[in-house]
Amino acid sequence: MEEIHEASQVSELGTDRENHNNRRMEISYMLRPILKMMKLAGEFYGDSSFLETPLRGSNYFSRIYCTSVLLGQCIIFAQAVTSIFFDGFTQTENTYFLLMFSIWYLECMGTNTICLFVLPKSQKQPSRMSKLVSSLFTKESDLRGLTKRRLSSLLAITCCAVALNSICLAALDFYRGISVARFQPWNGFLAYRLLHLVFGVFNSFAWVLPVLLFCVVCTVLSGMFENLQKKLSTQNSTSINMGSLRQEHHKLCETVALADKVFSPYLFVVISLHIPLICFNFHQLLKNSNEDNITYIITVLYWWMGLSGEVALILMFGIRVNEKVRARVVIFNKLSSMLSFSNSNCLM
Repeated sequence: MEEIHEASQVSELGTDRENHNNRRMEISYMLRPILKMMKLAGEFYGDSSFLETPLRGSNYFSRIYCTSVLLGQCIIFAQAVTSIFFDGFTQTENTYFLLMFSIWYLECMGTNTICLFVLPKSQKQPSRMSKLVSSLFTKESDLRGLTKRRLSSLLAITCCAVALNSICLAALDFYRGISVARFQPWNGFLAYRLLHLVFGVFNSFAWVLPVLLFCVVCTVLSGMFENLQKKLSTQNSTSINMGSLRQEHHKLCETVALADKVFSPYLFVVISLHIPLICFNFHQLLKNSNEDNITYIITVLYWWMGLSGEVALILMFGIRVNEKVRARVVIFNKLSSMLSFSNSNCLM
């Protein structure tokens, strides 16, 4: 009998390990392409292999690369703020244009800084993101809503958004002669203009990639609660183990709390700066709608739609996870009251 019991324990451990490896592969396939793109954009320098222990080897080149990107973002932000004091108060149009770019540069610089501190996984100390990913590996999740084809489509849309934004910046500079580097005291020097265009591409990545990561993580979290809902629906009301289900729900809520620690600084920066950007872009869109500057109107319309859509995505995915958490609490309370009522009837 003892040998049979030991054999069953070994088989259960093997099954659990296999399920754990399968979950690791599924979640790694979703997160690794995004982190690799963020690494290319200078927003991530850590290990993206999702091994138990990060690969040995220095990340000095990646760190220097990310530091250079962040330094360039700081430089173009400082140039935009400086231009406000030189040319920003001469005309109202200049004021709004320079304010828009200053806020956008500040947002992208803040987003990049947060990603560099929150996301990397190192051997010395686990980051917030590494703790979240480790927690995701231990939870079962229904990931049918995020297929490989859909994830590839999202990555393609992200690259298209970066390309379109870069084209808009280049068109404004070379076709319409509108750029931060064309104001005082930079006087439109080619080196300054190219600096803004190059790091404008990096800012475009910082604008869209963290949102994609947030949406994918929220999808995984929603799938975990949907998997718990399946367990509740398949079990008989008389044989439900409320203690184990509540414990599993509590562990899922702890994972959501880890995700909140990862994304709350980013969400604070994005929401607090997206709102004035949306207002400024909408103002510019209305003010220039009757003019012949089609390039500027199309660019501002694209920015306004992109900013509004990004806020809508953040709210939609965040509210979905919040509803999943609260819905399970309501279900547990109803089940508890039903079980206590049935037990009282049995005693009667």
